[in-house]
Amino acid sequence: YSIGAVGYFIMTGYLPDDSIERQSTIFNEGKDPLIQPVSHNAAIPAHANNAILKAMNIKPEERYQQVEEFMANLTDDNKQIPIIQQTDKELVATCTSRRAELEAIKKQFIQHETPTTNREDIKNINGNKWFLKSKWIIGIIAGAILLFGLLVSPVFKNHKEYCSGDAVFVSGSDVYVAGHICKGSSTTNCPTLWINGVPQSIGKVGNFNSAKSVFVSGNDVYVAITEREQNRALLWKNGVSQQLGGVALGNEANSVFVAGSDVYVAGVDNDKPTLWKNGVPQYLSNAQGSANSVVVSNGDVYVVGCKGDYSDREATLWKNGVSQKLSEDLSEANSIFISDGDVYVAGEERRVATLWKNGIIQQLNCAGNNNSAHSVAVSNDDVYVVGICGATTAALWKNGVYQYIKDEIGYQAMSVVVVNNKVYIAGESINTCPLWIFDIEEEYEYVIEEEAY
Repeated sequence: YSIGAVGYFIMTGYLPDDSIERQSTIFNEGKDPLIQPVSHNAAIPAHANNAILKAMNIKPEERYQQVEEFMANLTDDNKQIPIIQQTDKELVATCTSRRAELEAIKKQFIQHETPTTNREDIKNINGNKWFLKSKWIIGIIAGAILLFGLLVSPVFKNHKEYCSGDAVFVSGSDVYVAGHICKGSSTTNCPTLWINGVPQSIGKVGNFNSAKSVFVSGNDVYVAITEREQNRALLWKNGVSQQLGGVALGNEANSVFVAGSDVYVAGVDNDKPTLWKNGVPQYLSNAQGSANSVVVSNGDVYVVGCKGDYSDREATLWKNGVSQKLSEDLSEANSIFISDGDVYVAGEERRVATLWKNGIIQQLNCAGNNNSAHSVAVSNDDVYVVGICGATTAALWKNGVYQYIKDEIGYQAMSVVVVNNKVYIAGESINTCPLWIFDIEEEYEYVIEEEAY
């Protein structure tokens, strides 16, 4: 991955997203934030573009297993590869023969004579000047890249790669968190339910599998589970799982809500936004899309999500099956909350965290790019929204004012509820499953972080 990322930067001049950020975005939003190299630099040939993307595949087993295979895919005789050369003034794109470049660099590694101070520092390769002052400089750079790759690789870390609490629910004195534990890579995600910090596995281990939502009604505990690897949407109730819909790529169960004797689940079936009521599906649209959150208030059923695919999705609200477009821009609605007849929806528009109140849009500002609002709750006229800011910071907005929860890479705030003047926020991180709890009356610095496993 590290070598691919270096190649990405060399060819485009842009730093790519790191693997953890990409993995988190894919899991939570169903899309890959990595922009193809050719989109930055149209001169990049298709085979070089594809070689870099394969080297940077999220799944380690899908990357190149041998450097020779990477070289073969990246190189092609008599063709040119664009290189972005850094100068003091600007980024200058040039084209050089990849075979000639790589053969020359290869020679610098395989020759073993001791470099001398009077060696020619500038070599001309196919008319392009390469500043290769000495073989030991190249060795140090290559060694640094390799060392960095080893240090950041999950294979060399003796801890779980990351852990996520996707939803939190409070019933009486009990706190329920639904999410997953990841043991080493996304292919080992285990859907998990924590009750007062005690975890139990409630689904199959697999690629990006997770428990997405939890609801407690009386003595019954309901959990919506997405098993991406098995292409299944599930409703788990008191230890028994029920499959919703068929088996199809992209099937999801994202949210569960219980009203009386009726159980509602929002998700995706056959690429369509779907609402299940007591196991019976209703397609909210015949077009591609996703249903992400469902609530019932005064007999009315509200669902939010999006219509369209990743490139043209539009945030959408359905009330009793009738759709309302929240935004025409690239957008998605992630969570809904009803308070005193007002409808609050959290989501994103063009990678900006967004809150809609009764259809009126408000952008939630914070530093950085790639921001998103994941969940919303209202208590005593105060509006709490949680999400991610700048792809690295777990964020909270209270009445539109931003304050960070955790400013470290890998943290996200996924779900918020307010019960008995306490705010509960479940989140995701690299080393622990965070559950933040604080009193409404207290200043925010008194946040308590607890490990959920």
